[in-house]
This record gives sequence, C-alpha cells and structure tokens, in this order.
Amino acid sequence: MSVPPRAAPLSGLALALEDRWHDWRLVQAKRREWQPTVLPFRGYGLSGADGWVRVMARVVMAPPGRFAGGRHLPAVVEDGVRGWRNFISPTVSGAEVTVTVDGRCFTVRADRGGVVDARVAVELAPGWHPIQLQVEGSERATAAAFVVAEDETFGVVCDVDDTVVVTALPRPMLAAWNSFVLDEHARNPTPGMAVLLDRITGQHPAAPTLYLSTGAWNVNLTLTRFLGRNLYPDGALLLTDWGPTPGRLFRSGTQHKVDNLRRLASEFPHIKWLLIGDDGQHDPEIYAEFARRYPQNVRAIVIRQLTPSQAVMAGGRSAGIMKSTPGIPWVYAPDGGRIAARLEDLGLLAPPPQPDADREEH
Repeated sequence: MSVPPRAAPLSGLALALEDRWHDWRLVQAKRREWQPTVLPFRGYGLSGADGWVRVMARVVMAPPGRFAGGRHLPAVVEDGVRGWRNFISPTVSGAEVTVTVDGRCFTVRADRGGVVDARVAVELAPGWHPIQLQVEGSERATAAAFVVAEDETFGVVCDVDDTVVVTALPRPMLAAWNSFVLDEHARNPTPGMAVLLDRITGQHPAAPTLYLSTGAWNVNLTLTRFLGRNLYPDGALLLTDWGPTPGRLFRSGTQHKVDNLRRLASEFPHIKWLLIGDDGQHDPEIYAEFARRYPQNVRAIVIRQLTPSQAVMAGGRSAGIMKSTPGIPWVYAPDGGRIAARLEDLGLLAPPPQPDADREEH
C-alpha cells in the first residue's frame, strides 16, 4: 500500500493562502484606483504557413504614472529600480488579454499569477515583429517577437545567473540581496560575455537568442534593461513563477530549465543549439541530459567556469560529465574572451577581422 506524499496538503494550503493574498491585494489596488497594466515581454516564433508566435507578458495593477505603455517611465529607470519593487504590484489573475499580431486579434488568458504565456497561430516573415497587448481599462502595450525562419539551423540558449550577470544566486542571503535590495544599476555583467554573444549572433544574424533563467517573471523588464544596457543581443527571457505549485511547496528551477529545453527541441526540431551556462549550479548536468536525449539538437555546450570563491558561493562545481555526450564539443573557460578562443579552435566561431597591414603602417 503506497503512502501519499505529505507535501501535497501543504502545497495545497500554500496555494490557497497565496490566492487569498493576491485577491486581497487586488481589492486594495482597486480601492486606490490603480490601473490594470500589461507588462510586455519579448517572445519568439516560427515562420511559414504553419507559423506561430509565443506571446509572453504579465498583467498587474499599478498606480497612475508608474508605467507608460507597460514600461517604467524613463525617470524611474534613471533613478534605479530596487529589486523589491518588481514584486509589489498586485497581479490580475485570469485576466483576458487581447493580442494583436499583424492585424489579427486573439484573446488569451493570464494564469493565476497574472502571467500570459500563450502560443498563437500566425504566418509571419522571419525577423522581429511588434505585438500589441491590452486588457480592459489598460493602455495598449507593445511587445516584440523574433520569428525564426523555417530553414534556420542554429540558435543560442544562454543562462543568466552567473553567466551574463554576476549574481551568486544559490546562496539564500545573496539571492535575497540581489533580487530584492540591489538597485538594478548595481548589477555587474560577466566579463567578456556580451562581446562573445555579440560575435556569435553577428555571424548568425537570423538565429534566435534565448535567455533561460530560474528567475521570476517579476524581473523580466529589469533583466531586459540590463541586457540592453550591457550590449547583449536581443532575445526572449524564459523565466518562471515563484511560489507553490499543486505538487510541491517550491518550484524546481532545474525542472523549469529541463522543460523549456525540451519544448525548444519540439518547437524547432531543425535547430542545433549552442548551450551556454556556468558551473555554479546545475547547467552542466541539465545540458548533458538534454544532449544525451536530443543529440541532433545540440551544436556544442559552453560552460563558464566560476572562480574558486564564486564556486563556493554558488554551491560547488560539476565535473566528469563531458564524456557522457560523445560527438558534442564542450568548452570550459572562465570568461568570454577565453571561451571565444576555444570556440575558434573548434571552428565554431570565426576569428575576428585583423587590422589591415597598410593601416597599421600609417
């Protein structure tokens, strides 16, 4: 006779308490005459007759003058948005959102956390396209989606924490500090990674770049501004919800990454992904498992090595798994410059153009 897991009743209670909390905050926001606001996120899609776009956004209540078209006002961004501000807006559970793509209208519904993550069928040419989103009583917000050509065979999936931004997130106190206290301008980019990604995408301009993180949807706009400010290539952020689920008290960041990678393999069976992460959490194991399951969808695995002190803060290193994915190259290096050199050695990245000799003489 099997014994049911004890976590289920606790997670059910946590879900009920969270729903009550959201309902109470929504009532308070309406009393203060806050306005429904759609926060638009970048999406992606596939071109062709059977094309589609994955639309992502979040619906919240906000005081008048906090946002314009779903984005923080420039003065607010210039002053710096503290991390905790991303978590205080009451969400609109189950909001009905009108999505307009290329003149066609669709109706989608936000989940219990106010997050919109929906796929709509639409035929678009490859490249970036605007998407309009609106709920009743809100301003129209504009998102953007990168549509991938049917014959594209290369793409980039890049981790965020300790890969493009220095966070040391696995330590609980550091995680809280980085997520809730730090001004967004105080976040530090990882050395050389923006240049590396820019070189890669420069050689594959039609390829999708996706940022896969265990961070919450709440920080999407903050991370998007960080990526732009530090000259990272544009791309959709694949984030997750914080909080309980029907089966567990806390969401699994590892499972979130595994699920999204498998989804990408299904959505783009023709693409070989360059998987970029770090060795502070579980990226090597996650990428190796994906490569064993979908070897036809992996071009190479790149792991940014943390310094010894960073590795201790991030929870240790992983080792001995490169041999588990025969035929798939691995690159281990501590920064973008040395990663680029290794990719050049493997023929996966063209060397940068050399200065003209005549110009050097002058």
